[in-house]
Amino acid sequence: MAAIISSMNPSVNSKEDSEEVGGLQQMMLWHLYDTNTLQRYPMGLANLADLEEISPTSIPGHPTAEDLLYESITSSCSRYDNLMVYPHSMLAGFLYRQGRHAEALQSWINAASVLSRYSYSQEDEEVFKEVYEVVHDFLPVMFRKDSTSADPVPLSKPVSFAQFLLLFDFICKWEEGSRTSVFHNSWASRFCSAASLFSADVRSDVSKVHFPMLDIASVQEQSGSKRTPDAGTPSVMHNTPNESNTSESVDESQQEPASHAEKIASQPTCIPGRPHWYKENPFQLTSRKMQGVLNVLTSPKINTSALKLQLTAQPFLATKRSSTDQGRNAKTSRRSRNST
Repeated sequence: MAAIISSMNPSVNSKEDSEEVGGLQQMMLWHLYDTNTLQRYPMGLANLADLEEISPTSIPGHPTAEDLLYESITSSCSRYDNLMVYPHSMLAGFLYRQGRHAEALQSWINAASVLSRYSYSQEDEEVFKEVYEVVHDFLPVMFRKDSTSADPVPLSKPVSFAQFLLLFDFICKWEEGSRTSVFHNSWASRFCSAASLFSADVRSDVSKVHFPMLDIASVQEQSGSKRTPDAGTPSVMHNTPNESNTSESVDESQQEPASHAEKIASQPTCIPGRPHWYKENPFQLTSRKMQGVLNVLTSPKINTSALKLQLTAQPFLATKRSSTDQGRNAKTSRRSRNST
């Protein structure tokens, strides 16, 4: 029922929504929420948050749009092992519209981290459009030296450069195993433009950085539940998760304690509104493309020609996975409003 209600499309045209349909959808989703039904469907919670942002009901005892987005992530982590990308990307879009750019960047990293567990296919058109929009429209706004945002991305900190690389590292990992490229020339151009905003000193210190990453176990612990997959658990993507990606976690017991210099380089970054969900991690790239260009990026002067050539190379095909759950990745949220 939550999926059916969420799939209602209130759009009259590309620029206008029907207030009546949106209001009806919002009322029915609140009914499901009050009966503890909607909490089992992360995208239903995210869609309700989207409606609340547009037209807040301000009902006493009801969570805000932002709180609903965090509930959506909690549901995805506790019920579906954090296999859904849209709860994270919708939170990022919300934070971006609020001018909280540093928090939005971290949330987009979380979304890209989910994508990295899959292999991209041509059927992933909707999520590709979202990633394209982030890279081409939002990053140029967030990565500006003259940013007027109340929560800008600090370009003088190595941790910001690490976050920038991680976002693209996860995108490249998503591309691995696919017969279709994600990183085209325009992507490489945007990447080079943003990378050049960081000074040579900042770029050279990136290997010393420790930064916060979402910890699924912490989210599950805070929610008071462990993963309990339901029958017919929906897949975020058309493809099955890349098993080699999910098995690459680092054994923390074998990690050496961070040196004083590393801790100094690990400058604080802005974590979205649930800081207890995050754990400090050493900087580590996992995609072959980003590992291959790291030396170019940390050199005193970036060779953009070499960088673009390597970034636009055909993806590796060794980890190609078969498609499953065809047609179940359709985004059921309202049209994108990040640029409004």
